[in-house]
Amino acid sequence: MKEQYLMLKNIADNLLKEISLDFKRDIFENINWNDKIIWLIWERWVWKTTIMLQKLNENKKGFYFSADNPIAKNIWLFNFVYFLNHELNLEEFYIDEIHKYSDWTSEIKSIYDSFPNVKIVFSGSSSLDLYKWILDLSRRVSFYKIHTMNYKEYLKLYHNIDIPNFSLDEILKNHIEIALKYGNIHKITYFEDFIKRWQYPYLKEFDETWYIAKFQNLLDKIVIEDLPVFVNLQTTSLDKLRKLVYFIANSTPSELSFTNLSKKVWVDKVIVENVLVLLSKIWIISLIPKFWNLSDRVRKEYKIFLWNTNLYNAYNLSTEIWIIRESFFISQVKRIENVEIFTPKLWDFTLQIYDKVMHFEIWWKNKSSSKYNENIYIVKDNITIWENERVIPLWLFGLLK
Repeated sequence: MKEQYLMLKNIADNLLKEISLDFKRDIFENINWNDKIIWLIWERWVWKTTIMLQKLNENKKGFYFSADNPIAKNIWLFNFVYFLNHELNLEEFYIDEIHKYSDWTSEIKSIYDSFPNVKIVFSGSSSLDLYKWILDLSRRVSFYKIHTMNYKEYLKLYHNIDIPNFSLDEILKNHIEIALKYGNIHKITYFEDFIKRWQYPYLKEFDETWYIAKFQNLLDKIVIEDLPVFVNLQTTSLDKLRKLVYFIANSTPSELSFTNLSKKVWVDKVIVENVLVLLSKIWIISLIPKFWNLSDRVRKEYKIFLWNTNLYNAYNLSTEIWIIRESFFISQVKRIENVEIFTPKLWDFTLQIYDKVMHFEIWWKNKSSSKYNENIYIVKDNITIWENERVIPLWLFGLLK
């Protein structure tokens, strides 16, 4: 056991040498690091590993290893923690890619129940296998969703520009003051770059060809490896379903439905519906209901978007700009806890947070807003500031907390 520990420690020490504390994701300060069991979950490539290593670097105590390492895969996790806790007095463990370890949920539960002095932080990426365990572990584990970067984080990481985050209420009420204060720092070219490909914290030297291939490989992996666990599919159906994201990226959301997508890929409608629902749960697509009245929601009619604008760019370099605007707006407001989003006929989007309802139109800068009443917020692209309490620059939603 000690030999395995020393090998894994050597790997961790080498990783820690490369970790900088100069830039931290905003979520870093919002995590209650005193919680006994912490699960960092959500999308791939959003620095879950980096966040753990930064905390370990900051604390100068604890032990990191990845569960997909062959050394770790061949160790009984419970026994390993027991050894490190009792023999080496280690109390903090950072375990990456936890879903790669066999029967990991049982191990986490046993450790939680057996070691009152042990704290564990573990990560898992957007796998369907992970999603099904969220409720099972909810009593023991504190969950933290690690989203892609917002515009505020992008400016800090790539341009060393520091702008605060704001709540939705602050943006809706004070957007003129916020834009006046920070509009001279924001540049439309920065925002366009962010929209295109910088919502993930890549290294600057990664070129467009690299990240397009990376996205497409990710989708192939999900379809080939993850979906068959949940949906009984033949190989021919899997090959057809790989085209789903391409069709979504190259169609307008209003053209898409479970029925016409099933016709495009020649797969049964029920299978397509099940697959799309699963993809929406692991942050590949967004299914936005068309009806916000509770009685109408049973109709299961949706507008279908890719999860963020970077995904559109990976599958269609000439996506219509209005789709990009709407996709960006959705991806940012979905970060708000307990928000529900709808696409009723009268407006582009309706947001409901508990009993509060707000309506939004997403527009280009030159479109007139004179015919809309005071109950509608107009969100305009390609403007820095707007001297109207109901007209809000789109880029400000990239500063949402």
